[in-house]
Amino acid sequence: MLEFFGEISYGLYLYHLLVFRGFDWLLNNGVIRRLQIDLLLGLTIRFLICGGIAVGIAWLSRRYLEEPFLQLKSRLAP
Repeated sequence: MLEFFGEISYGLYLYHLLVFRGFDWLLNNGVIRRLQIDLLLGLTIRFLICGGIAVGIAWLSRRYLEEPFLQLKSRLAP
């Protein structure tokens, strides 16, 4: 589990804030309906949704964007 997060950590660093801000924008513009729930529960739900999306995007980024460049590095470096 820690190895997985270590591999995607750079992408997670890059994308997490984008995902959280996008979620907040959708919430503030009425695209996502606000629920009348406890603040702590709302923050927990926000964290789980946005965190899951950010992890998924970071994994896709690692797999399809970063890996090809890392393979080029091993071919081109002496």
